[in-house]
Amino acid sequence: MLQQIILYAVLLIAAIGAIIGWTNSKKGAEWGQPMTIICAIVAICMGLWLAYRNSSPSAGRSAAMARENAYREAKVNVLAAKVKETLDGKKAVVIVDPNVDITKDVEMLLWKSLFNLSDDDFLKPEPPKAPAGADPEMAMMEPMDEWFVEPMFKKLVEGKQFDFIIFTTSLPRGLKYTKGQFTAPYMTDKKIVLASGNLFNCAPLLNSGVAVAAITSSPSAVYDDKPAPKETQAAFDKRYILISQSNIGEMVKANPEIFGIEKKD
Repeated sequence: MLQQIILYAVLLIAAIGAIIGWTNSKKGAEWGQPMTIICAIVAICMGLWLAYRNSSPSAGRSAAMARENAYREAKVNVLAAKVKETLDGKKAVVIVDPNVDITKDVEMLLWKSLFNLSDDDFLKPEPPKAPAGADPEMAMMEPMDEWFVEPMFKKLVEGKQFDFIIFTTSLPRGLKYTKGQFTAPYMTDKKIVLASGNLFNCAPLLNSGVAVAAITSSPSAVYDDKPAPKETQAAFDKRYILISQSNIGEMVKANPEIFGIEKKD
């Protein structure tokens, strides 16, 4: 961004220099014509370079990345505001996909800042080892939903001090609950936040308030090349829906498929 500002500044100065040179050359100044030519060449070169930069694939990728990061930041900020209504000051831990770099990922950095977390509060399950002779990287590429199970989750959180868990993944397979309450002793009185992943079978947890809040993509989400709205709530509303105990009933009626519930005719 700073480099682009400097380039535009050079372009502007060169254009002004060309005008000054041309004006003085008309008045008979010997230096006017050389100055006009030199400044005009600089202005043309800067203009062509800026046009190339702004139309290059890398510029397009940078714009797309900035746009998507803006939506992701809006998602975390709106969800965090909802969570803080009831859990402000409480201790959180975050379940993270092992492929995510918590030192660079925009969502992880926001969670860390908003809830005063340390790197140790981000818990990554260890993926299953690849079979003998198989490519280890292929095992890492397998979706976490396929291999993240309750025993792995128990190993991550049992004995840790926390009040609630932020899931940036789907819930682990086999994590049991009844009437919207977890049955595992290590989850007694714990709250959860569903920040990503599918919400299949999560309606009872939201209805009971054990799941304080959840995020899902809006059925009417708009994905376009326009910059994200600058206002956080507007950016959020363009892509996502916030679900909590207050609106889970209407959400199940309107979009039961989000929760893995078959829609009735």
